Amino acid sequence: MLLQVPGLPGSRKASDRGPPVDEGPIGQEAITNGQTALAGSERLVADVHLVPWSRGDQTPPMELSETLIDLSHPIESGMPAYPGLPSPRIEPLLSHAASRDAYGGRAEFTITRVFIAGNTGTYLDSPWHRWPDGDDLSAIALDRLAGLEGVCVDGVPHGGVAIGIDIPRAALHDRAVLIRTGWDARWGTDDYWASGPYLHADAIALLADAKCRLVGVDFSNVDDVRDPARPAHTTLLREGILIVEHLRGLERVPATGFTFSAVPPAIHGAAAFPVRAFATVRPEAPQLRSRRARSKW
Repeated sequence: MLLQVPGLPGSRKASDRGPPVDEGPIGQEAITNGQTALAGSERLVADVHLVPWSRGDQTPPMELSETLIDLSHPIESGMPAYPGLPSPRIEPLLSHAASRDAYGGRAEFTITRVFIAGNTGTYLDSPWHRWPDGDDLSAIALDRLAGLEGVCVDGVPHGGVAIGIDIPRAALHDRAVLIRTGWDARWGTDDYWASGPYLHADAIALLADAKCRLVGVDFSNVDDVRDPARPAHTTLLREGILIVEHLRGLERVPATGFTFSAVPPAIHGAAAFPVRAFATVRPEAPQLRSRRARSKW
């Protein structure tokens, strides 16, 4: 079954949908369950339809024309975490083999448990990461995490390894601002954790003054780790501007014409957690960068 909303490509009015497709008991159950779920939701628009889709179709009626770009580092057991934090551990709580008897040999499943620090891989910092009265992960609304209009800018050296951004303030307002340096090419090496790029004070002030929605970077810390005041985290999170660190592949993202999403689980009492960050690039977006930029640092 497909959930279709008027105004989106592939959506059709109820009168145009034609005769229903007989999908058998499984399909009918899905329709019933879907209608029950929709009936209890007052937040969905009134004219939302569950449109039958024949299993014989090779493609769904809604053709996706956007390009999805994965911007997250995969998480593996034993991989290096942020310096001082434990490496993640991923192991079976129940293995396929151990589960077989419970299902009479007719099926088998595995259940995995993960031991992980919140600041592992590509992760999002909530305001509570810095401020005791700030929102934790469970308090952040989805519209602050998903489908954010984005702008991708190149970091500009601003003395040493500090970086600035050369873009008008108006272009940053209400956007997810992704800052590209090429530092992610060092991921998986000890050099990645060396004293790398961080946001210069001017860049921090510009981002805060522009009231952007989120700041994402392809390096390890928005702050100079030698500065205990942590001005970037302090200023941005105080303003409710979310932070995503350790992005990858920003050379594939156009300057504009895309949305950005980085959604962690809604965990009560959690300050940061890994995300599957991605850009959704519209077909009319400027040409994608085709070559990995050389890091300037």
